[in-house]
Amino acid sequence: VNDELLGQSLTVAGLVNNIRQLTTKRGDQFAAVEIEDLSGAQELTIWPEQWQQTRALWSQNRIVVADVVVRSRANDQLSLAVNAARAWSDPPEDGDGLENGAARAPKPQAAPAPPPPPPPPKPARRAAPVGGGSGSALWITLRDDGDRAAGQDLLRRMGDLIQAMPGDDPVFLRIEDPSGGTLLALSEQWRTAANFAMATTLNSLLAERGEAELAAPPKNRASAGG
Repeated sequence: VNDELLGQSLTVAGLVNNIRQLTTKRGDQFAAVEIEDLSGAQELTIWPEQWQQTRALWSQNRIVVADVVVRSRANDQLSLAVNAARAWSDPPEDGDGLENGAARAPKPQAAPAPPPPPPPPKPARRAAPVGGGSGSALWITLRDDGDRAAGQDLLRRMGDLIQAMPGDDPVFLRIEDPSGGTLLALSEQWRTAANFAMATTLNSLLAERGEAELAAPPKNRASAGG
């Protein structure tokens, strides 16, 4: 986050690391929450109204998606103020979905039909032997199996590996949840050498939890968490 983003609305996502509950001068409770993704940690400010609506959402080792506005503090530092938030496993807000982390009202439903058989596992995608640079990007797909602690540890190990092999190519992270949804995150702060050696090393680390491949960056980039 830099001065060029001041006043803009962003969508960020990451694992909740630390929660500090605070009180305004008027005695209203709010919170400062630190989330972490592949690019590092970022603190979000959740002011009293949002904190009252979404406080049950914020728990450690949980992936949270938040709509934020970049604001300037009195000390000229930038802060990310949360306007809305939801768990990564929840659908995006719409006329019938979750709103600001509040619980969905139950609806009368008929008896559920038996679930369909699970689809066959997707074949693992492996990186093609092409070099980095010249418009290449490193794409990492991570499948969320619900084990938040293991997922957080895997993100940190991937970050250490990428930091140890710096370069000029961007890194994109896809997080796929069990329902089939996909979250795409990009951090301009992370650059690496997007080459066959890096992709092969990451594939060995990811094993059955994901894969790494080389491809061109998307035409329209959306930055999340960086």
